[in-house]
Amino acid sequence: MPPSRLFAFGPVRLERNDASAVGLESRKALALLCYVVAQAGPVARPHLVDLFWGDLPEERGRHNLRRVLSNIGASLPGWLYVDRHTVAFAGGADAWVDAIEVTRLRARGDPDTLAAAVDLMGGDYLADLWLDDCPDFETWLVIEREHWRQRAAEMLGRLIATHTETGDYGRARGYAERLVALDSWREEGHRELMRLLALSGERSAALAQFETARRALAEELGVEPSRETVALAEQIRSGELAPPPVAMLARPRRPAPLTPLVGREAEVAELVALLDPASGQRLVSIVGLGGMGKSRLALEVAHRSENVYAHGTAFVSLDPLASAEFLVSAIAGSLGLRFEGTTDPREQLLTALRDKEMLLALDGFERLLAGADLLIDILTHAGKVKLLVTSRQPLHLHAETVFDVAGLPFPDTDQDAAADYAAVRLFAQGAQRVNRRFAVTDATRPPIRRICRALRGLPLGLELAAALVATQSCGQIADAIDANLDILTTTMRDVPPAHRSLRAVFEWSWSLLDADERAALATLAIFRGGFDARAAEQVAQASPAMLGALVAKSLLIRPMDEAPSDARYEMHELVRQYALAKLDQRGDREFARYLAFYAGLARESEAQLIGADQARWWQRLAVEHDNLRQALTWALRHDPATALRLAGALWRFWFERCEYEAGERWLVEALATTHEGDAASRAKALFGASRLAHAQGHIDAAWQRLEEGLPLARQGGDAGVLAFTASDLGWRRYERGERAAARALWIEALDVARQAGDGWLVAVVTASLGESALSEGDMTVARRDLAASVDLARDLGDALLLAFHLALLARALTASGAWPAAYACLGESLDIRQRLGNKANVAACLEGLAAVAAAEGQAAVAPWAVQLLGAADGLRDIVHTPIPPVEHPAYAATVQALRDRLPTAEFAAAWAAGRALSLADAVRCGQERPGLPVQPNRLDAPLIHPL
Repeated sequence: MPPSRLFAFGPVRLERNDASAVGLESRKALALLCYVVAQAGPVARPHLVDLFWGDLPEERGRHNLRRVLSNIGASLPGWLYVDRHTVAFAGGADAWVDAIEVTRLRARGDPDTLAAAVDLMGGDYLADLWLDDCPDFETWLVIEREHWRQRAAEMLGRLIATHTETGDYGRARGYAERLVALDSWREEGHRELMRLLALSGERSAALAQFETARRALAEELGVEPSRETVALAEQIRSGELAPPPVAMLARPRRPAPLTPLVGREAEVAELVALLDPASGQRLVSIVGLGGMGKSRLALEVAHRSENVYAHGTAFVSLDPLASAEFLVSAIAGSLGLRFEGTTDPREQLLTALRDKEMLLALDGFERLLAGADLLIDILTHAGKVKLLVTSRQPLHLHAETVFDVAGLPFPDTDQDAAADYAAVRLFAQGAQRVNRRFAVTDATRPPIRRICRALRGLPLGLELAAALVATQSCGQIADAIDANLDILTTTMRDVPPAHRSLRAVFEWSWSLLDADERAALATLAIFRGGFDARAAEQVAQASPAMLGALVAKSLLIRPMDEAPSDARYEMHELVRQYALAKLDQRGDREFARYLAFYAGLARESEAQLIGADQARWWQRLAVEHDNLRQALTWALRHDPATALRLAGALWRFWFERCEYEAGERWLVEALATTHEGDAASRAKALFGASRLAHAQGHIDAAWQRLEEGLPLARQGGDAGVLAFTASDLGWRRYERGERAAARALWIEALDVARQAGDGWLVAVVTASLGESALSEGDMTVARRDLAASVDLARDLGDALLLAFHLALLARALTASGAWPAAYACLGESLDIRQRLGNKANVAACLEGLAAVAAAEGQAAVAPWAVQLLGAADGLRDIVHTPIPPVEHPAYAATVQALRDRLPTAEFAAAWAAGRALSLADAVRCGQERPGLPVQPNRLDAPLIHPL
């Protein structure tokens, strides 16, 4: 909606959207604004001076005009165009005027828009805006006011005629009463009211109206009623004008579709089949979010079913109805049904439908749920009538079959072929209507994908966005949608008011909610990427029943094949943006609960990520990643101590997802935001940041964080953080040649792990000891310790740790010349890592297998090994995870050894073939070494390193 509105009918007023008044400096300033707005073009400044300050010296009048224009410009920016010579109404999106809206609606001329137009005319034009010192303005106002009265009378006459023709005498009578009230001396108003009363069977009331007309004419004009009025009274008195017999059109009215339907072919076919006369379905409700295209879908079904039913199909738009009490007359109007006498119109409607075989489509039932009993009566009394209803929520009737509709398919990634998606086709169709030269090209395809993704395939949103192609590029439209929902609006005259903007669509849905539902929806909009019932309860105090109510009203989405307690609820992104704006102030209380929930989830996950149930927890954190990031963003601004704990709890998740750079950035920001908090939290964050930096080759930064974190870890009392930090820092000492210091740190780490009774930590530190022995060339100790770490991981049920330690053991076996055992370890590790879904870890396994083949030296397996290197290279490209710098020398040696065994062309072909493999094919290739099946291998070894 525009920011400011001018109401010219009745007492003149200016309002903003929040209903607050817009004050101008004087009534004359308001009168001048109204005068300029009413003109068809620019008004000369001298004319305005003469009109409003003709009694003042010219210079004083010009000064007053400048002051008034300045006041209007400050109070209503963008309403007027002002230059040195003229003043004109700008007429942009920032200005709404009821008189202009009435003119626009009147021009369309259909009954619904005429009704909306007369409803806007709540009184005389500028009813209270007299200016005693401006006689020329008052003369103009008298003439203008009479013109508007004539327009109102003309529109009321058209509405009376339309509703009389369709037999809706009750509505026609209401308009006739308004025509009489407009000017009591207008005989045509009295005659229409007399006629309608007679046709409704109220002959006495019709004759009483004749007497009312006689008195009004005598008092106001001093004349008698005309011959035509007297003749009508005689017809009524004699019974010549009486109610017509009940009648109904042979084929009911149904509007023709104005545009082709895009992307709903399957839905149309399914609905036509559901509503076939031979099927058992009697009532089908098309349910979905506002703007989802329910009306267009229902109209298409009605159109395609026209010749299926003996008596055709009818389509009834319920948007104009204020309440369910008008439902009978609306249906009757679409059927051309004329009522007779004083018999209950509802009974007459049911009687007329009793023997009919037809489809009755009722569009927009969500605000008329109180009238659902009429649908039951129709189904009960008219056995061959079927009902197709559109609504934003189910009707909850036993006979109802709910047909959910979602957005059109859209390209979810930049790699998707845009032309294959219905959302793109609908956007292109709409764009070509406003710009016939528009085409989907290489230049427009990327921003169109962005538009379709932002709107999640919402048909109304796509059509509103497409209309903007007349003035903006696709890139500008995509940027604008990201920035402001209000960009999606239209001025098309044949679009119902409730569908002229997405905000209007969502305001309608919002108006259907009670206070508790509104509060819950606004808070649930905080979530990013969805939420489960537990999160909804703790953050938004939304019970399962509340979630069910919002799902029913199409404001939440829940997979129908999941139980409500297990389901993940989602909200359309545009609904989320709208609802989020409804949060009080900044939503600090709600965001604090949101942060508390996700900080608790991250804390709970730390222990679960290293246990037998880790796969489920990795998946849970992956699903909640958008929420975790948003919670962390808010915490960095409002609760730095919690931000530090949250980031520290997530470092392993980021590490295993290969999100090294992003994870390090979060941790560094959390560390920089506060120097407070407990030592254990800071030590954990420093360790996580160190691991993530090391994975990117930022070795100095990694060691610096370990050095800073060790004393904090010793102070903090967290065994895991201390063991991890000491173990990793031991490698720092080892690489600097400080073997004794390194060994001391590893012993400290192992002692801490043992004292804590933490088998997982014991396994990790034991693996570090095995790695150090491997670096020193002590293969016996290396194999023993790494085999021990493998068995510990296996006993713990930690698949991720097991896969990592198997790969380490394979390196020791390779260095020992135990090729089959090395292949076996890597094959098992590869199988685990494929199931866990980490492409970078899969790539590392493939590189390990290639290293074994290179060390083994068999020419027959060299092409296979090169293919694995190519596959690993392709996977690393996908996840943007290069080989860690510390592994470069060993990797380069593997590549060179294989190059030496193959001709250049054969090496290049094998590499290219590997890069072309999918993840599944790459894993399959790794498991099928030529001449040697890979079998899982378990090596017996002591469980704990005997220091």
